[in-house]
Amino acid sequence: MRTSSRAFTLVELLVVIAIIGILVALLLPAVQAAREAARRADCTSRIKQLGLAAHNFHDSHRRFPPGYLGPIPRTPVPPWDGQANGSLTFLLPYLELEAVHDKLDEDRATYSGISLFDIGAVGDNFWSRTDSWTAAQIKLKAFLCPSENEEKSANTIVAIQLYYDASAAEVVEAGGRYSGNTADVLGRTHYLGIAGGMGETGSVYWDRLKGVFSNRSKNRFADIRDGTSNVLLFGENVGGHSDSDPDLYHAFSWTGCGLAATSWGFGDGWWQWSSRHPGVCQFCLADGSVRPVSITIDQKVFEAASAIGDGEVASIE
Repeated sequence: MRTSSRAFTLVELLVVIAIIGILVALLLPAVQAAREAARRADCTSRIKQLGLAAHNFHDSHRRFPPGYLGPIPRTPVPPWDGQANGSLTFLLPYLELEAVHDKLDEDRATYSGISLFDIGAVGDNFWSRTDSWTAAQIKLKAFLCPSENEEKSANTIVAIQLYYDASAAEVVEAGGRYSGNTADVLGRTHYLGIAGGMGETGSVYWDRLKGVFSNRSKNRFADIRDGTSNVLLFGENVGGHSDSDPDLYHAFSWTGCGLAATSWGFGDGWWQWSSRHPGVCQFCLADGSVRPVSITIDQKVFEAASAIGDGEVASIE
């Protein structure tokens, strides 16, 4: 008895391969969307923890942490007078990172005894102190969005300060950078405190839009007159490109970058707010809730939502 077997023809094999390819093409976007949804949920949790840490700091000190420790009185930079560390450094003990907090200030006796966290005294910059510079290089998961590549090559901004430039009659948001890649060893943050329109700088026009965080600020819940459920506290910002060199990407140091202004809106410049979540940036409000904010939000609404007492209750729903 003879038996015969029938093999696949070339056409049939190509049809099967095409069907598999179509199924994979349909499946991959769904898998990627599910992964992004998981990353975004993780990001929501991390920025919410910052809000809770700020609440716990307020419970302990009867105020929110300062935006950064800059010069007294406010003056243009350079020189970069003051410790220059930002709001996130004050939250470390409330994020179970007390060892990092202590390491930052371990050698203060060497630097005139002025603590890195002394809001009332002007001390040496954190990058001038041996122990704080070393501690600032630690990579902290709590300050990183899972949707952004933390190892991405970038020129790291050491500190952010806001000041009024009388000669130009304008408020400036200054990002301190070293020449070359000296600061690239620093740990990064993708979350910054809300300074309001342009912070509190002495400019009558802009100071009406001041936010929770500014130079050596001591704002309390009572100062948030527009309501804690209407005012932004922390926001997502993964960095951006330079104005002078579009190919140069800047990231933020968690030690010195504690705040940013909202007047620049959303975009790809380092001075603008940004995220890797499609179409939105995530923000924690002063009441501790977290909401996604569309990057197409009206700029006036965004500024009003960042101000603690401008009298305009803005909805960011």
